[in-house]
Amino acid sequence: MAEFVQKIWLTFLKEDSSLLAVRNYALKKLPAEGQTLPVKPVTLQQFQPVQTVSPCGKLCESCDEFCVPWNSHFFGMLGDCGHVCKVEPDGHHVNKSKGKFFDEFRKTVDCGKIWSSPHMDVPGEHGHPPRLSDLPKELVDLYTYGGKVMLADWYLEQKYYGTNSTNSPSAMVHHWKRKTIQDWIKQARAKKLSGNYGIGETNCLAAGLDDADLKGKSVLVIGSENPWVEALCLSKGAAKVTTLEYANLTSSHPLVDTVTPATLASLVSEGKAPSFDAVVTFSSVEHSGLGRYGDALNPFGDLITMARAWCLAKPNADLVIGVPVGGSGQSKVRFNAHREYGAVSYAQLFANWQQMTSHHCDQSVYTLKKLDVI
Repeated sequence: MAEFVQKIWLTFLKEDSSLLAVRNYALKKLPAEGQTLPVKPVTLQQFQPVQTVSPCGKLCESCDEFCVPWNSHFFGMLGDCGHVCKVEPDGHHVNKSKGKFFDEFRKTVDCGKIWSSPHMDVPGEHGHPPRLSDLPKELVDLYTYGGKVMLADWYLEQKYYGTNSTNSPSAMVHHWKRKTIQDWIKQARAKKLSGNYGIGETNCLAAGLDDADLKGKSVLVIGSENPWVEALCLSKGAAKVTTLEYANLTSSHPLVDTVTPATLASLVSEGKAPSFDAVVTFSSVEHSGLGRYGDALNPFGDLITMARAWCLAKPNADLVIGVPVGGSGQSKVRFNAHREYGAVSYAQLFANWQQMTSHHCDQSVYTLKKLDVI
């Protein structure tokens, strides 16, 4: 399958000059490295993607065609994403009201489609991840929610999408040992667990977990380089922890399971997917859809990840989440390193979750409750 997709991509590069044209256009418009990119606002709520079998397509019948580097599934993804990828209220499928900290969005979610779509969990298709200068202006508009989110250049390449190589350029630990997790549980109970970001950040997340009260609960952890979040959840009394991660992981701890999105999607399609009392994620979803780790470009990758979690969460389930915070509260995409969240992007990320508590640290931690479907 990968070879087939690559052939399509290579054929496109040879026969269609539009990608080169949009790349050259973007190069003329970009500032020096590290500076922000002003974007002219556009109206996004009405886009209805015209699906094609190539990386080129339209957001609507009357829209100009553009080409998306590294992702021939892009327009199929937009179609399957539905209202999750709409960022403006329409009074029916996307509603906005005042939340405790940020605007509260309610969106219609097609859980079957958003989990079963063949266009979402796809790797980048050719060579190195695209740079900011490779993005057509239409794609920039989507990443910035029509100019409401700032954009800056910070390029990294740490591909491990789907790899199980011990020489992976990432810092992934591919087998989680029981003893390691048990040792970290003890450190967490003593408030001395460093995790990936230091004791202060670990204890900030721990405060959010206390708000959620994990005792006896089944927990879904989204994204892990090593099992410090899992150990922290177990230290708070979680009955079982399941980690969702693109990399191939194994665990010898009886209370920690691991699963890839592809496997979980199969379980959803078979009606065998587990449901969870709580969802926990720290410094993970901000990377989704930026290409840094080898995933295909997707401006709404973080929103799709959270919508999928909502689909697997039980009624009244808890969400505990920590992501980077933008300076002065501004939302920003540092392409392709990560997103930094402010009022605009937090409101979208928290769609269909009720904002409950907050703990401010380098990656502020919020706790939320699952809202019913609209």
